[in-house]
Amino acid sequence: MSETAEFTSLYEGSGKLNQQDCEFEIGHRSDGHIAMHCDFADWPKPLNAHGITFCGRTDSGIRLEATGPNQRLQPIAVDFSDKYSYYYGLWHLTADEPEWSKAHSVTFALTNFLYCGNDANSGGRGTCYNSLNLKLDGSDIVFRRVDDYYDIYNTVVTGESTKVTCELTIEVDGRSRDELRKMVNRICDLLTISQGRRIEWINYRVYDANSSLIFTYHENRRTDPRRGFVLVNFQNADTAINFLKNGFPAFERFDSTHPTILNGVANVMFDTNAARFTITHALSMFCMVDALGKNLLDKQYLSQGKQLQNSYPIKQKVEAMKSTYNVCLCNSEIEFFRLSRNSVVHELKFHTRDTKVEYEKCYHIFHRLLLRILDYEYLYFDITLPNGSVFNENNLHSCP
Repeated sequence: MSETAEFTSLYEGSGKLNQQDCEFEIGHRSDGHIAMHCDFADWPKPLNAHGITFCGRTDSGIRLEATGPNQRLQPIAVDFSDKYSYYYGLWHLTADEPEWSKAHSVTFALTNFLYCGNDANSGGRGTCYNSLNLKLDGSDIVFRRVDDYYDIYNTVVTGESTKVTCELTIEVDGRSRDELRKMVNRICDLLTISQGRRIEWINYRVYDANSSLIFTYHENRRTDPRRGFVLVNFQNADTAINFLKNGFPAFERFDSTHPTILNGVANVMFDTNAARFTITHALSMFCMVDALGKNLLDKQYLSQGKQLQNSYPIKQKVEAMKSTYNVCLCNSEIEFFRLSRNSVVHELKFHTRDTKVEYEKCYHIFHRLLLRILDYEYLYFDITLPNGSVFNENNLHSCP
């Protein structure tokens, strides 16, 4: 395989791919992709429509099982007198026996999350410590930076590449595997919304009560190095804890009545913020407000016994969110947002000549709506207050 430095995990040994003997190297890249390099003594068998299955053991005796799509990548080399070498992509990879009943804690590898910790005993620089400790949903949560955190910091900040920056350890507390994954997915969505980078887990290690490793699970995950708006300053540990402790239960409550909406917001917000065109940013942002407002009004209409409407005026949606989530918005801001939204959606142009100011004012309104939905009410980065290459922080309840 290519340079091992590109991989967060690397396994080597022998096994069977679709029942054909091979020697392998399997690596999980920090960009979320799992790649397998196989050497066959004979020409590899044709792939079937159901994809590939793999089982094998590493040179040290670790048992591996994996599945992947029915796609063989280009051969690395074809030597008719020796061996046939091919690359494959994988969906899932499990190392050791996946025995969940003994699970006591799980450690997830997270990409692109940058923060300052609150544990003075964990090392770090100055008062920016390596570990961030808090309690969520009744469980102790610990974020720990990887050893080369400071070496990769700038590549993540500038969007040059995706890197595993830390590990998130969480107690199982009787949760099923699916329940724990759902919890960490919500944490990743929250972090993505607040940091403007796609923050995602790519694998996890499961430990028993004696801190002995039971098994490791790798999954092909969607990651991305690009960056957009940073809303909350996670270089301040108290702010980070405040955002997570308020945002997680709020996300959970919202998700229970409007499933997948905030996950969609996290994905769309990240994708559009990293796009090239301002009008694309604005279109997607207005669509997100439309979706959030419609779901809220649908719920209100149902509770009042009213018939649902196919659509609601944008002003009604914003006013409903303002009232429900106690957002500090004045009437002139809502009217400005309405005029800009209608112009961008229906005419693909901004309402005023100063597109930068209009764009920033509308995004500022959206950010305040979103942060209050997540029950956050403290300092955040105000896009309308530029200060050199960074943004000034504002108090969420400070009306303009």
